[in-house]
Amino acid sequence: MTYAVVLHLTSDSIKFLYMIGKNDFAYYPLDNDQLEMPLAFYVGNDRLQMGRFAIEREREKDVNAYTHYFDIINTDATFTIKGGIFPVDKLLVQGMEPFITSFLREKRSIPDSEIAAERSQMPLFLSFSNEITDDNAQHVLGVFYESGYNAVTQVSINESLFDILANSNRSKMMVTGRSGSIYLSFFPDKAQPAQFTTILEGYGQDPRIRVCANHIFDMISAKHPGIVINKEDNWELLTIEAQRVMESPNPVVMGKITFREGVSLDYMVMKVKLNALLANDSGAHNVLPEIDRALSNNGLQASQIDFILDGTMNSEYFVSLFKQRYSFVLPISEQAKNKVWNLFLNKLINGGEETPINIPNPNTIITTQTPANQTDVKPFGGSNPPTGGGGGPLPMPATLHLHDGDGQAVITWTKTGVGRLMIFCSENKFNYGKGDSVDINNLGGATNITPRDNQIVIEKDFCGQRYYLPIVENRGMCCAGDQVSLLSVLPPQGVMLDCNTATAMLRWEWNGIDGVRIKVKPDNSTLQCYDLFEAKNPMNNTAYSIPPNASTVEIAIASLIQEEGGNGYAESEYIRKTFSLRKVLVDFIEIKKGGILHKNKFSLFVSCGSELPCGLSVYAQEGSFPINIDQLQPITTVEKSQIVPGTPYEIALTYDRRTKGELFFRISAAEAEKRDAIIVNPEFRSIK
Repeated sequence: MTYAVVLHLTSDSIKFLYMIGKNDFAYYPLDNDQLEMPLAFYVGNDRLQMGRFAIEREREKDVNAYTHYFDIINTDATFTIKGGIFPVDKLLVQGMEPFITSFLREKRSIPDSEIAAERSQMPLFLSFSNEITDDNAQHVLGVFYESGYNAVTQVSINESLFDILANSNRSKMMVTGRSGSIYLSFFPDKAQPAQFTTILEGYGQDPRIRVCANHIFDMISAKHPGIVINKEDNWELLTIEAQRVMESPNPVVMGKITFREGVSLDYMVMKVKLNALLANDSGAHNVLPEIDRALSNNGLQASQIDFILDGTMNSEYFVSLFKQRYSFVLPISEQAKNKVWNLFLNKLINGGEETPINIPNPNTIITTQTPANQTDVKPFGGSNPPTGGGGGPLPMPATLHLHDGDGQAVITWTKTGVGRLMIFCSENKFNYGKGDSVDINNLGGATNITPRDNQIVIEKDFCGQRYYLPIVENRGMCCAGDQVSLLSVLPPQGVMLDCNTATAMLRWEWNGIDGVRIKVKPDNSTLQCYDLFEAKNPMNNTAYSIPPNASTVEIAIASLIQEEGGNGYAESEYIRKTFSLRKVLVDFIEIKKGGILHKNKFSLFVSCGSELPCGLSVYAQEGSFPINIDQLQPITTVEKSQIVPGTPYEIALTYDRRTKGELFFRISAAEAEKRDAIIVNPEFRSIK
């Protein structure tokens, strides 16, 4: 191999490293010549841009910014660029292609006409930090392979790292700080993969940063009591400033923050006062008991482990803190990092002891489909899976545990024996019992849902019953476990409800549901309930007569799905609407001003007893009543769907006064032909 390229990914950053021939390794610069680039993406103006710009756009809540790549790659989210719609897991490949193309052109002198061919066969290696799950790493590996990088390979730098730092075969604990959490990955020895990874949420940031950020926020709030700043929304901005304050050698540090609310405010930190707050903060050393608890829970003794600190844990503060408790603490210096990469890339090029990890089948697979029979189901992802017809004993079956919730369900599992766990999903019940031998070539498949960590989250975005079957494969033999079933019922789609003085009318779509349950209730009369089923009523509409002299009518509709075994029907939430067949009374409750800093802002509060026939328009005039509303322009209009019967509604508006006189507001029907159907009481209110 004449050269090698490594993309090293953490949960929030990426590095591009390479080695050519017998030269030392080098970084290929990214994001304005930086050696490490945020793993963040911005899609705009038919251009995909990676790095700090995307982070800045995300802070402005731009929906075109994607900053948590490993949290979204297993979702159904998409992005659009140059007229094409792509799943979000393609962001990384498309974002890195310009850098890879430039590398081949500049460092390998590949002509533009040959770059596409060279890129498909280039020796590309993906290296992942320890906090990234194996499933997510394999997912990203598959994305590159599917995108035409035929020589892509996953590798691990851990053995080279351990050789450089300790050069011993003692157990290692990688303590990595990312995004405010600590990831503890335990390695029994340098040549083995991590035995387990434990996450300690909320402990991965220097606690002094939290204290300083709170101090900055408290000072700004006290200095500007009339300006409301949401601390949670602005926490990242506060911690950035707190980091700057902590690193400053000056006794007084001044700065300015532009908050998400759009205001820029100054602050001044006195180091004497800050140091007093830091000394009194009892949470500064909470991280050590959490580490001890994690060791104890896994039966480990600190004296037998080398602690290697990485990410935000690899700081002077945490190194000092760990050395107070543990004997073998190894921070990763920049010099050590360079030695690791030189050793590691040399092994890749020269075929050393470092063994690349080839593209594997996922350890756990879940597929969804709607088979006509049980001969149509098979796992998705990976090629040539074992058939279950090999030699050797049948492996131990696994057990699934279903935790059902309102909008989601979670599947966890217990696997007591060796072997690869696969999970299959079908809309028909599987014909296998616990302990049965399975030939998975007789199972068909469709969409792969990659599990995260030790569980699978199922979005209940479907109607019907689904069955999940665990299968454990070992040496070609496959064993079925106990299947679990999940029932999901969504409200009917395309619902339209209407009513006149004589008839209630409904329309909906048969979106995979068995039937609908319709409820009609005029005034205080007896509730009328009707069940309609698609087989008997294929028409997607119906109508019901309203008793004479009824003043209101409530109409509701829900989906019906037959439960397992045919023992009744499960119903969804109801879509409901209340219609007034008489004039609707609107109570104009009060007017409130916005305060000293917002003199031109007003809030009008209204309420109504039943559904409005149309929206409401607001008119304003200084000094006198706005009488000729047909010739006036309303200052705002509220849609009828915004006002819920029985609940006060705030109409927020802006009006720039020209005089200091009395200001009159009038509320009326937004549609002139429906003014007789609404009574506003009082129709006018004023404020000085």
